[in-house]
Amino acid sequence: MNAYISKKTDGDFVRVQRLQPFPGDLIEIDRGRYRHWVLYAGNGMVLHVTGLEREISVKWARVRLSDLESVSHGCLARVNNKIAEAKKRLLSPRNSDEVVGAVTKCVGAIVPYNILTRNCEHFVTEWKFGVAWSEQASLWNTLLIGGYISYNFLGCVIRRMRNSTSRYLRSYVYANEERAGS
Repeated sequence: MNAYISKKTDGDFVRVQRLQPFPGDLIEIDRGRYRHWVLYAGNGMVLHVTGLEREISVKWARVRLSDLESVSHGCLARVNNKIAEAKKRLLSPRNSDEVVGAVTKCVGAIVPYNILTRNCEHFVTEWKFGVAWSEQASLWNTLLIGGYISYNFLGCVIRRMRNSTSRYLRSYVYANEERAGS
């Protein structure tokens, strides 16, 4: 029985053939605009969440056991066990054998999916640490909320400017009409 708990976090992204993960390691795949997260199961296989028909849907996904090379789609990847982030949350990684064994039993299961509140990163952190979180979703939520607040603030400023301009114009027109009528 492998009671190994990996604390490995590689710095640079490399081709998946150069990775040396252990079962239970989290692997971060750089897909450009986003990161796909998988849990290494051993023998070149990974556990991850994808869309029901290989495309991510809005509401549902499937737990899959897949070959790491095919999942990477030629993108670069790294082992990132999120140890620093877990420490900030006062979390410890679970035993790798238990994690891989439990998740393997879920292969084929259809699970709720939401890109901001329940994405692949949420799943792998929950599998490894017992608590789900996603840094990329937190970043997107911050940007979306910040954009929403900015949009509403600017809308408010523009409405006030319009109202002020309209009042000014009305008073100007009214004053000119009075002068013209005198």
